[in-house]
Amino acid sequence: MNELKRRFSNLRFFYLIWPKSKTIKRMRVGRIFWYCALIPLFIGFASIFGEVKAQCQDTIPPKVRLVPCGSTTVKLVFDDKQPAEYDSHWISWGDGNIQQLFPRLKAISHTFATAGLRKITVWGTSTPNLCKTNEVVLDYNPNTTAITKSAISEFKMLTMDGGELTIQNPANIELLLYRKSGSGDWESTGRTVSKETQQLNVFIDSLATVCFRLQSTDTCLTESTRSEPACSGNLKLIGQEKLNELSWKVSLFSLGAKILIEKDDSPWREATAQGESGSINDEDLTCGRGHCYQLSIINANSRFISLPICRRTPASFCGTKAPLFIPSAFSPNGDGINDFFEIKGELAADYEITIFSAWGTVVFHSLSITRSWDGKQDGTSLPLGLYAYRIRIGAKDSSFVKTGSVLVLK
Repeated sequence: MNELKRRFSNLRFFYLIWPKSKTIKRMRVGRIFWYCALIPLFIGFASIFGEVKAQCQDTIPPKVRLVPCGSTTVKLVFDDKQPAEYDSHWISWGDGNIQQLFPRLKAISHTFATAGLRKITVWGTSTPNLCKTNEVVLDYNPNTTAITKSAISEFKMLTMDGGELTIQNPANIELLLYRKSGSGDWESTGRTVSKETQQLNVFIDSLATVCFRLQSTDTCLTESTRSEPACSGNLKLIGQEKLNELSWKVSLFSLGAKILIEKDDSPWREATAQGESGSINDEDLTCGRGHCYQLSIINANSRFISLPICRRTPASFCGTKAPLFIPSAFSPNGDGINDFFEIKGELAADYEITIFSAWGTVVFHSLSITRSWDGKQDGTSLPLGLYAYRIRIGAKDSSFVKTGSVLVLK
């Protein structure tokens, strides 16, 4: 013992507390016990009157929103900007489970054992005195608590190989665009949108059938935010002598969808009853002009509009409904009366006239409906008499041809 004392003789504090007898040892052990017992009390006074003051002023609860992920899974998302600084977020899920979430983590998910109504309680705490904020209570009903789904409100063809999607995203979440061609599988396009309303250009073949849909990039929200598919359709026009034959095919014909064919920018025929494919004839044609048709597929939340296809009314149709006026004679004498062989009527842009002499020689030829024959050949007046003509109106594969003769007078 003396040797031990000599080694630590320079530590006065140690020497002072070293017991020199059993009685003194008991007394000093008792003092040490009481000193230890009083330490928390001293710390408490220091926290009140000293430099560390325990104050719980920030009682505003955290800002948090509830996002349903399914019938038994829910997700809480904390705002980036909170009304106060919290050291921890606490969540009581309403099923006996309580979890702590550090503020650097902005979201947390929980799966309940069974589906049902839940009251989820959230509060924040701050150190060093573990002050607790007021609580915010979120009601979760898997049958009514749902995020508003996104939608492709319009799918419109702009060119033969491109279209435009109008996207509605009321929840302002990040959405991924998926695509399916024909009867294939859904594939990600890798393109995302996050604005509430946005237009997106897509490259597609107007002759192919394709569908698009949206879903959240967050796997929790995949099922609850997936939009209804917006699908294209094909419209074909086959021109015949007296009518236009229109046929269509829809890639995905859902229950409640409506198929509408528009003519010259106005609703014309509803073809829903014929289903995803069919045909219809248009005999109500106007001579001397073309008609344009578009296919619209109307669903509850979306609409597809095809590229317009047009055809000018054939001249053969005009021949029976609106005959041409072709004079039998004219007098190119310069008196201002009947100086030209002028064709009148509803003429097509595709027009051709040829004048022949009695020996079959071409004396006049024109492709313009504004240029009429003046009875001359290369600026030289021709002899009086009969001249044959050939008039063609319309495309060569469906043209109307009229032949006859005209008398040139003085």
